[in-house]
Amino acid sequence: MRAAENRCKTVSCHEEEKMLNLKFTIPIFLILIFACSFDKSNGGKIKGEKEKSVLLIGVTHFNQFGTYGLKPLDILNEENQVALKKIGKSVKKINPSKIYVEWEQDFQQQLDSIYHQYLKNGDVNNADFFKSEFYQLAFRIGKLAEIKSISAIDRGKSLFPIDSILMTLDSISKEELNAEISKYQTEITNKINNQIENGENILSILTEINSEESRKKDLNSSHSLLKYGSIGNEIGIKTLTNWHEKHLAIWSRIQKETKDIPNPNIVIIFGMSHIAILEKIIEMDGEWKIENLETII
Repeated sequence: MRAAENRCKTVSCHEEEKMLNLKFTIPIFLILIFACSFDKSNGGKIKGEKEKSVLLIGVTHFNQFGTYGLKPLDILNEENQVALKKIGKSVKKINPSKIYVEWEQDFQQQLDSIYHQYLKNGDVNNADFFKSEFYQLAFRIGKLAEIKSISAIDRGKSLFPIDSILMTLDSISKEELNAEISKYQTEITNKINNQIENGENILSILTEINSEESRKKDLNSSHSLLKYGSIGNEIGIKTLTNWHEKHLAIWSRIQKETKDIPNPNIVIIFGMSHIAILEKIIEMDGEWKIENLETII
């Protein structure tokens, strides 16, 4: 009897332990669930998720198709217009606060004038501009998102004076750099031309040039300047310093312009080489979630 009684006590103790453990486990389990759940008061974001986001769209300037070795691409044909509409509708879903484009800051009023004319009647009285990424991409997204002004954020012209750099190099370095530049440009041109020949549309082309591989090659190409020339020749260092300064200044201005916008979602549409370096600067910033076309479409 005593053995049976002891067994009962033992079983009872085990049951009490299990109930006690369960008592503490359930609240912890619930805490974990709510910690990972959506915060309804924060726009449906997961707690800990970055509340600032930037969509980077690198482009081959639309007006360059048919020039610089690129095959013509009819940006106005039905297939490309459908693709551009798809991009516009997809970007609208992220509710962009501002759209930044590769237009010099000093000419913001000019850009405003053209954009307001576009919003009024869809006309810009300029056939070349009508085919540009400003009209076909930035203006399209801006109108859909009901943005009143497209923001000019560029700082002057490109800062890669290749001719001046080559003049300072010895003959061997000059030959090697020329060969590397030619190889890189040919690779990009051939890739885009192959897409055009295969009947791919502008969305496919933009997706490819915004891939991680393409951006990495962009960065590798620009920073390869550092290895050319004799010791003491700092033309490559100076060129890249100016290149970095330009993009640091762009990102600095964007942050200052958006600091009073709650949870800003911005879009930056620039030449692909600019986007490649801007992406790295934004990554180092650490406060912004970086989006690209492939993730939103």
